[in-house]
Amino acid sequence: MQQPAAPRQVKKEQRYQQSFAHGVRLETASGASVFAFGRAGDIVKVSCEETEFGQVATIADPSTTFFVARYLSGCAAGDLAAGTESGTTLGPLGQEQHNQMNGAAEEPSPDFMEWALSGYTGEYAAPSAESDLPLDEITEAIRSFFTEPME
Repeated sequence: MQQPAAPRQVKKEQRYQQSFAHGVRLETASGASVFAFGRAGDIVKVSCEETEFGQVATIADPSTTFFVARYLSGCAAGDLAAGTESGTTLGPLGQEQHNQMNGAAEEPSPDFMEWALSGYTGEYAAPSAESDLPLDEITEAIRSFFTEPME
């Protein structure tokens, strides 16, 4: 015997709300890109699964963490280069972070959430001491700006 439509819809809504138990809900527009993320040159393993709420992408980077992106309208499975689009959202994105060793849910990192939505690959990091930028000159110019009297 099938339940009436109203109780079925209530139960479906409860399952949807419970699906955020191990992650966060990010308010994204429908069709927003979700990226396989990591450092430049990393290969990221993406697997896809169809659920009642759209597709789910499991994204495993070379570190000790894997990520689950829920509520996708599309998902690209395989070994993807970091920064490659791995899916698009149906609306709000569910993002989870897990330990690869034991599968335990972890507190989602805001950095990883930003990377998933931006395709960041570490290519625009702050200049290091070995860079070609004249950091000593830049530092001195900033210091003189604050120490020299204004005319």
